[in-house]
Amino acid sequence: MRAASGDLTPPAAGGGARVEGAVITGPRTQEHLASQLGAADVRLSRDVLDRIDAIVTPGVTISAADEGYQPPSLTDASKRRRGAAGH
Repeated sequence: MRAASGDLTPPAAGGGARVEGAVITGPRTQEHLASQLGAADVRLSRDVLDRIDAIVTPGVTISAADEGYQPPSLTDASKRRRGAAGH
């Protein structure tokens, strides 16, 4: 991580107080990657999707940062649950 001012000194040592960074998520090894690639082909059944919808209703904004965003997957009915098993 680097301090916004370019100062790499930790705040406790008198350096800059604001530090920016990023977390890169994902597999760390080829084996882990290979074990996860099959997830791209998983299709959830209507029952599973209905249970998920019962927990969090489609279109509910959980994060204030997402307020006002209207994803096409919710606003365009033809895209809702496309590719689900049994359809």
